[in-house]
This record gives sequence, C-alpha cells and structure tokens, in this order.
Amino acid sequence: LIVAPTFNASLIGMGTVGLPLQPKFGNVDFKAYHIDFRNLAANYAISQALVTDISYAKASFYGCNFASYQDAWYTGRNTSTYVKGGTIYGETNYVFGFGTVCFEQVTFANRGCGGALVAWKGTNKSDRTGTTPITPGNHYDAYISNSQIIRSPDANTTLDLTSKCYLGRPWNDDATTVIIRTYMDDTINATGFIPLSGRPQVILNPTYYAEHGSYGRCPGGNISQHASADHVLDAAR
Repeated sequence: LIVAPTFNASLIGMGTVGLPLQPKFGNVDFKAYHIDFRNLAANYAISQALVTDISYAKASFYGCNFASYQDAWYTGRNTSTYVKGGTIYGETNYVFGFGTVCFEQVTFANRGCGGALVAWKGTNKSDRTGTTPITPGNHYDAYISNSQIIRSPDANTTLDLTSKCYLGRPWNDDATTVIIRTYMDDTINATGFIPLSGRPQVILNPTYYAEHGSYGRCPGGNISQHASADHVLDAAR
C-alpha cells in the first residue's frame, strides 16, 4: 500500500493560470509499475482528496491503480502524464488538471457521481501570443482511449448511479477532452458533457470536446442526445 508521492509541486494549480512557476525539485521524469496508490484519508467522500499531484514534470504509470473520491487525479501545469492499464477509482471531477494527460486501456470506476469524470483547464489568455486564439493550438489536453468507464465494484450498493455521471465539464473555456474507443456503462448520462456550475450554462468556444468510437452508453450508437459541443469524430480525424 503506497501513499502517492508528490513531484515538483505540492499544491493544486488554481486560478486563471495555475500556480506560479516554482523552483524545480524532485523527480522530473518519473515512472511507476504495478503499484497501488491510495489516499488513506479518503475512505469516503471528503471534498478534495488527491491521490496524485504532479506538476512541472513528466510521469508515466503502467498497470497501477489509484483510489480516492473527489479530485483524485491531478496533472498540473507544464506536465505530461501517461497512464497505461490499471484502474482509477473516484467520483467528483476525479480526473482534473492543467497539463496534458493520456490514459490508455484504463478503467475509470465511478464510486459516485458529482460534477463529471474529467474537469480540465486549457491554456488561458496569458499563454496566448497577442490576440491569436489558442484553438487548435491548445496543448493542455486530456485524452482517454481504448478504456472503460463503469460503476465501481466498491460503490455503495444503495446509490442509484444510472445516468447520473457525466464525461466532462470545462474548468475554463479553453478545456479540451477527447475520448476514443471507450466503453461506457449505464452510469453515464447520454448528454455526455456539461457546463461547469456557476458559469454560463452553455459550453463556449474554444472549449473542445470530442469522441470517436464510444460504445455502451447510447444503445445502437444513438448520438442524438449528445451535448452540442461534443464533436463526434470519424476515423479520419
């Protein structure tokens, strides 16, 4: 049983630009294989309960499991993370961040529903060149491919999660989330993506959400209920 270490930054990036740049320390190119990471304080939902916090570094995980509840996974500013295999357990916005992350062949286990699975923040105005829009040059993205999103086997049996969970919502208007060839069980609401509460209840440009080859959530591949901002991609793009 391992308590997840922190690499290069120990705080969550907040505000419009994330944390200010900090002096480099720790491991800037970390790899882990077949380790269970758990937030030991979070044996139930207790607001934010990170199991990873990685900023200003590269990190990759192979066959590892991550268990918490709200805000479990954080990929911070100027960070690239890659995850292959394993399971991430959480409930509210449990994949969030302000960097670039790619999940491949990962199981996302919904212990509950609140907010969405992915809450991402893209590049903001201070990172642009002049007034040039960042889209499609936004490099702070979240990608999920060849994975599955399911009700967690350890979810409270009294919880009705049917159609209660969403795929993503934007932490700022420049958010990008792409989901490819991923199975989704009936915990996922057919609209897929939602606005961030407290903001205008529309998903604005240049927010970019996209799916390709998703299955299981909408019987017969029916995409009629998807959010209007959800780009359904074909094999060529």
